[in-house]
Amino acid sequence: GGKLMALVTLESLRTQARQRADQEFSSFISDSEANQMINASARELYDLLTSVYDDYYFTTLNFTVGPSSNTFALPADFYKLRGVDEVVTSQQNVTVLPYEWTERNLYISLINQRNLRLYYIPQMPELVNDTDTFDGINGFEQYIVADVARKMLIKEESDPSAMMAEKAELKQRILGMGQNRNAGDANRIPDVNRRDAWIIYSYPQRLRYRLQGNSLAFVQTNFFSNIYD
Repeated sequence: GGKLMALVTLESLRTQARQRADQEFSSFISDSEANQMINASARELYDLLTSVYDDYYFTTLNFTVGPSSNTFALPADFYKLRGVDEVVTSQQNVTVLPYEWTERNLYISLINQRNLRLYYIPQMPELVNDTDTFDGINGFEQYIVADVARKMLIKEESDPSAMMAEKAELKQRILGMGQNRNAGDANRIPDVNRRDAWIIYSYPQRLRYRLQGNSLAFVQTNFFSNIYD
């Protein structure tokens, strides 16, 4: 998408946090311990950003299922599911919807191979090397800096209140910008009757999926099924 990029290195995050905690020239907290603090705070920010902005960080993966196997093992870096499409042609994707457990007997196993695309948010990569980067999107990496400085001050038994206040302000800014991001789009109920074009395009019966542990399980409608949602 067209999201902003604000890449910051592990080394820069560590230096900024030490500066904010007034520990720039102190060895009280080792680089290794500081890096652990940074990764924990970065994961906290990553969770916040992927909850507020569900189109940040997400990626795609193409795969096939059926007929020999109705399941697909999720990638090792899988974190949150955004959606699944069936790739019908080079110009036509169809949204694959989940099915409820109570609906399990409405469907049958796949009888042919289907081409699919997974949209998902990956896990946050661990920051290990000084040159490893975190994408703060819009300067939001200052949340990490404030949180790590707070932890450093607490360990030093110094007053962390200023950093706590800054972290709280940044959190509210992130939440507030998330509310305003779609201000130009009127809230509406999805048009479920036109969610895909399966009636228009001639292709095998429509799919459904269910998230089961570390896999996606796929089924399809019966040949004469009348499911239009």
